[in-house]
Amino acid sequence: MAKKKDAAKRKAAGKKEHREERTYFIGIDYPTELKKLILEPTREVVQFLQSYEHFRKTKEEKTKAIKQLQGDLVKIRNEIARLKRLLPPLKMEKPAFKEKIKEEVVQELKVKPKPSRPSNELEELEKELSEIEQRLSTLPE
Repeated sequence: MAKKKDAAKRKAAGKKEHREERTYFIGIDYPTELKKLILEPTREVVQFLQSYEHFRKTKEEKTKAIKQLQGDLVKIRNEIARLKRLLPPLKMEKPAFKEKIKEEVVQELKVKPKPSRPSNELEELEKELSEIEQRLSTLPE
């Protein structure tokens, strides 16, 4: 029985080898147009991948720059804190001119008349509609 199985395996292997050796040729109409139809989307995909790589590199550079700036900010804050510790404490009074400026601004706001606004949206829309109708009436027909 073992001999029959071995012979069947050899016969099947021979058929596979014989099948693999066969080559088929198929005629293609308009081969240059077919190549163009295949290559154009491929080109677009490659261009997209290039733009994505450019985007990814830019994003990495941005991330590095942000991390560098954060580190610089930490250093600056530390230096400012150190400088404040080294300087003697000083009590300062608020300048009087700031209060005067605030008072002048408040007075100006009180004096300025507020622009008149329509009481609701409907009145505003009616006003706009009448303006549009006036413009239409002035146009030649």
